[in-house]
Amino acid sequence: TIDATGGTTIVVSSGANAACDAALVDRALAHAGGPGIVLLQHEIPEAANLHAAQAAQQAGWFVVLNPAPARPIPPALLRHVALVIPNETEAAAITGRPVASRDDALAAAHALLALGVPAALITLGGDGALYCDASAAWHCPALPVQAIDTAAAGGRFMGAFGAALAAGRAM
Repeated sequence: TIDATGGTTIVVSSGANAACDAALVDRALAHAGGPGIVLLQHEIPEAANLHAAQAAQQAGWFVVLNPAPARPIPPALLRHVALVIPNETEAAAITGRPVASRDDALAAAHALLALGVPAALITLGGDGALYCDASAAWHCPALPVQAIDTAAAGGRFMGAFGAALAAGRAM
């Protein structure tokens, strides 16, 4: 939807996502032909995410969490996630730190690592993304584009990122 200033707002109707449970996760993993990449987000129940992360990690999958919509990430879930990919708003909400610059993003990434995740990739809109793990941190600039509508840009990023990882591309 569009707000009074012309900005995009997101409406979530949980529907089928709210019905996701361990049995559905197990069926999906069994038929996926993996191991490969599992992309998780916060639009399914927390228990389903935890079960998916545990089962996928144990089966050799690379587990990525996009914590959208923003909410605290249970430590039990982080133990099974290889990479967390929040945007600036989500990173700020999860870490309690404002993210208004690359330096802020780096501090938030370090805070995420301190929570137990091995690596963080914070998307920064038109400023690209910042990656951080225990041994390195670097900024990847965004490609210059004329943005028409940024609705679902995070989802598109996650899909392209997951496909690149699945194709064997390096971080």
